[in-house]
Amino acid sequence: MTDNIQNVIERFQDDLIYLSQSFREFIPGRITKGLSLEQHKIIKILAEEGPLQNSELTQLLKIDKGVVSEKVKRLEQLGLVQKANHKTDKRKVQISLTENGTAIFNKFNEDIQGFVGEVLKIVEVDELEKFFSVLLRIVHLNNRYDRKSSGKGNEIELLKEVTLNEMKRS
Repeated sequence: MTDNIQNVIERFQDDLIYLSQSFREFIPGRITKGLSLEQHKIIKILAEEGPLQNSELTQLLKIDKGVVSEKVKRLEQLGLVQKANHKTDKRKVQISLTENGTAIFNKFNEDIQGFVGEVLKIVEVDELEKFFSVLLRIVHLNNRYDRKSSGKGNEIELLKEVTLNEMKRS
């Protein structure tokens, strides 16, 4: 294994794992204000799309219907969403944001704009775009790794294999 590849693996082990932990702590603490990422995504979708049925949320979120129902129920308990009968088909129930839900969404947008403003003081826009492009490639790689590692015992060796294969493609 070349020194460059070994250095990348060591940086991955040290830096990327640290960064992912930092982001996991950052998002719930500063951004979602104690909501799960799925709950926040539901609020965002409802703010952008308007009232939706549970099945529509399930399709947009691409997660299990039961998980969506559970997250919506918790948001309803928190007073952030409400359920109401569909205007034309009383058998259907639509989920919409309450005033508090809209306020949370607006606050989130303000916080993100403020954070991105701070980031742009130290990082150029093109660097940030490149960062997100690379980050998405890493996420896709991670998803492939997850599928490959199902049932395998030696994740470290598999990670090295997947990383090497990805680096060869780049």
